[in-house]
Amino acid sequence: MTRHSSRTTRWPKARLAITATAILTLSILVAGCASPDKSIQNDNGALSLAAIEFSCGAGHFSSAALSGPVGAERAADARAAALRALVAAPPVAGRPNLPVAGYRLLVSTQTSTEYAAASDQFDSGLAYVRLELGQAGWTPKEFGDCRPQAVFNGLNSATWHLAPDVPFPNLASTRFTALVSEMTCTSGRSADGRVLPPAILASPTEILVIFAVRPPPPSGNGLEACPGPPPTRVEVTLPEPLGNRPLLDGGVSPPADTHPEIAPIDNPIDTMPTR
Repeated sequence: MTRHSSRTTRWPKARLAITATAILTLSILVAGCASPDKSIQNDNGALSLAAIEFSCGAGHFSSAALSGPVGAERAADARAAALRALVAAPPVAGRPNLPVAGYRLLVSTQTSTEYAAASDQFDSGLAYVRLELGQAGWTPKEFGDCRPQAVFNGLNSATWHLAPDVPFPNLASTRFTALVSEMTCTSGRSADGRVLPPAILASPTEILVIFAVRPPPPSGNGLEACPGPPPTRVEVTLPEPLGNRPLLDGGVSPPADTHPEIAPIDNPIDTMPTR
């Protein structure tokens, strides 16, 4: 899917059925675990839930923004007027249409404002608009689809999936093996030794696991190339047996299925306990 601006973005197909539950769970747990200093790591080095924000590539916003009130396009200000003008434009052949209503305000500064609305026109399930203030007033800078990614002050974001060379977790499992991929360019350097213990958000309906990675020392020339190293293998212990709940990557929203696209044919899911 194309983001209409100077860059192109592709996101995997969204799991729309779990969006509302997962976002609400994350909002409640982040609020409940917040600490006054908003520290990135807790006393045992694990990722602090209070540090979790999301981004569509520009500003950062809390998980609560993804489940906040809709109707931001109706606001009586110049930004909302620019949004209304954009979504009222005639359809363009070959381009998904932005929804005309139902927008949430994600984040706003003096010169930039970001909105999002649920839409089945986009692979991610989320239509995204970013406006900037310039000499011509508020105008669209980019719009298209977005799958918000968790971001952390001072840490690099990461995604993960289950290791395909060991049995997948089953109903009784309290441990699993994750393959963690750092999302920031590091000139191909491995994340071994830099992956923090994950934040684990357990609810009655799902378990979200969120990883972040300490940045490596800067390269000699201060520039980083983007060849991706192999993912880092991490053993994770859950606070309770998995049961019938899906085990999801909470580092993106909606949370992602963590089963790899290609797995050994003899690696069944939810069979006899192995751990």
